[in-house]
Amino acid sequence: MTDEIRARLLAPFAELPEAAIEEVGPHVRMTVRGKTVGWAMENHHGNQRLEIHFKATREMQASVVDQDPRVLFIPPTVGHRGWVGAWLDLPEVPWELIAECLLEAWEGAASARALSAYRAAQEANHGNP
Repeated sequence: MTDEIRARLLAPFAELPEAAIEEVGPHVRMTVRGKTVGWAMENHHGNQRLEIHFKATREMQASVVDQDPRVLFIPPTVGHRGWVGAWLDLPEVPWELIAECLLEAWEGAASARALSAYRAAQEANHGNP
């Protein structure tokens, strides 16, 4: 994985409550309480691309892929289970959109306690200049 992918996506994800990242060969698995919610992959099935797949609701899957179909796609192997993919090797990557999607994947697997703690911290941080 590139340093930019680590800095923009993996490091912030790993700081979320109950979240972890794990190197699995050339790929990185993102988990929440032991549940896989994302994969950052390099040369997945020999495609010579950098990509990320993340767990999504069916509604989110439909809406985000429509937002930017050149970047976002439904992965052929896990798309039927509600996953979304994004290419990370394009000249312009919508990092904020992908980070929001990862946050939603985290929210779908995090405990109520972790969600409350995260939301309280976000509200406290927004109150600061």
